[in-house]
Amino acid sequence: MCPRNSSAGSPAQGPRLWRLALTAAALAAAAAGQYWLSVAHAPARSKTAWAVAGSAFLALLFATPRSEHQLPERERPMPPRMEAFLFAAVMGIAVFFRVWRLDILPPGLNHDAAWNGLYALRILRGEPFTPYVSEAWGRETLMMYLQAAAIRLFGPDILAVIAPAILAAILLVPLCYGWVREMFGPRLALGASFLVAVSGWSIVFGRVGWRAVLQPTVSALAYCLFWRAWNSPRLWTFALAGAATAGTVYTYNAARPVPALFPAFVILTVATGRAALQRRHWVGFAAMAVSFTITAYPIANYAYHHWSVWQGRAAATYLSGGSWWDNSKAAALIFSYRGNGDDFFIDTPLLEYPAAVLFPFGLAWCLSRPLDPRSLFLLLGFAAAMAPGLVTKPNGNRAIGALPFAYAFAALGAAFLLREFRQVRSIGPWLAGALLAVTGAAATWATYTQYFGPNRRPIWGFYPETTVLARFMKQLVPEYRIWVGGANFPRDTLTYLTYQGGDPRERHYLWVDNPASLLASPPAPAPGRGMAFILATIDQGPRVFAELQRRFPQHRVVDLHDPTHGGAVFARALLVEPESGAVRSETGVPKAGLWQTTPGVLPGQLLDPKAVAFGPAGAIYVADTGN
Repeated sequence: MCPRNSSAGSPAQGPRLWRLALTAAALAAAAAGQYWLSVAHAPARSKTAWAVAGSAFLALLFATPRSEHQLPERERPMPPRMEAFLFAAVMGIAVFFRVWRLDILPPGLNHDAAWNGLYALRILRGEPFTPYVSEAWGRETLMMYLQAAAIRLFGPDILAVIAPAILAAILLVPLCYGWVREMFGPRLALGASFLVAVSGWSIVFGRVGWRAVLQPTVSALAYCLFWRAWNSPRLWTFALAGAATAGTVYTYNAARPVPALFPAFVILTVATGRAALQRRHWVGFAAMAVSFTITAYPIANYAYHHWSVWQGRAAATYLSGGSWWDNSKAAALIFSYRGNGDDFFIDTPLLEYPAAVLFPFGLAWCLSRPLDPRSLFLLLGFAAAMAPGLVTKPNGNRAIGALPFAYAFAALGAAFLLREFRQVRSIGPWLAGALLAVTGAAATWATYTQYFGPNRRPIWGFYPETTVLARFMKQLVPEYRIWVGGANFPRDTLTYLTYQGGDPRERHYLWVDNPASLLASPPAPAPGRGMAFILATIDQGPRVFAELQRRFPQHRVVDLHDPTHGGAVFARALLVEPESGAVRSETGVPKAGLWQTTPGVLPGQLLDPKAVAFGPAGAIYVADTGN
């Protein structure tokens, strides 16, 4: 009996060992290729390793029956208690990484988020409703209305700006779980939602307070509702899916291709005969179209009456990153090599190391099964999400709609490798379990060390020094007239964090582009208030500051320290009390401020001047809507 069983089992075990060797080679080569690409920066070695990984993957596809490479089935059961426990663990990780240590991430307030906060203050003061605002290059206002509600709760500080975005980043996790579960079942849903939970991409964009973070969250809601309706046709589910699809257009301009995904998917699915659609599907599609039209009407109406404004931002950035070929190369590498952003993910990839290793396998698996409706949906959605970057400049915020798809592909890549390991009897399940445990631990540890550990990477774009400066200035506003400048401190951040009531468009400080202008004609204080001169410790700042100290001998000096660069002094404040504030001219009359006596010259750069008026004594006033 034993020899016969042994000889009968060897032919089956042989091919399985061959597949195990190919799987191990693909995984090892991919891991090495990603290391040489994003860590060691050895592109020649990386290309070779990824070529080996791709070849091993293709050999697996061609050497085994296609029936064995079907995408994971939705119906595969999982014990409910185990699923609930694992989902709770994933949510715990997601919440932890999004709310823990808000003092170090974000270390300050981003200027775009600060502008959103200023507009939210205007909403609270009665700004008329609009789904889109032409200012600041044009922005959807949904996030600002959420931030206005947060300001009601927390007041005008950083927390009010970032809280709605953090909540959106948290909600993305269960929505991705529900969506992927409707497509592939609970196991893959847990894997995809876990990767989203530890995603630095989601964590950083949630904590920054940008409106862009709403796009993947609202999009994932639309995907989840659509696939629930697709699997179990119900009129109300289709109607909710249509409303959620329209909601994506209110989030961020890169979401505009999202509504085209659903009709394209239905048309291609029907054309290829891959799904037998029932009458309830067609009635549901009609309900989805109606609810979409109703929900999208306000922003569609705005676009119809303000087309140039609605298209202005997209037109200004069209192919701004280079040619189609350059953009295609940049888009192909933003996930694993360079995020290519202006802030945050600049020279680092959008995906963490484990997800970047798994992502190509999942994408290739779907490309090998293009007629599977689920694969088709992922590929179409991923292409739609990448389209805005391809026609402008691929980076993290313009490709943020690809976030759910990227992690779905990474989860599929893990599922493919795990299934291959499990083909080998006796040791296969152990290898699969070890791979799953190592991947989960590595992904969690990579996120912690990169963003919260003692050697966390610096993230440009939060302006911690400007935040320190603004909070110091806010204390001075009631008693001092403030002049500040000497470096490119983001003015929106200063204005929002020094807000103390009134019109948020009015600053409580005077911006100085050229510090030397303070010496040409010394400023005068307002009655009953002192003067505060705050200048950066670079360029002309130290020289001008020393001269102001000489001219105003009765003063106090306060050094401002950058908390993210070892406490280095980045600016100094000269505080002149009210009784010693006036500098007298040779005639004994206090000199007026520079803005009153120098015709045609004002502190601050003119960005979009609209009108000019002449005042007494030859003063010139310029109305500048851009500054």
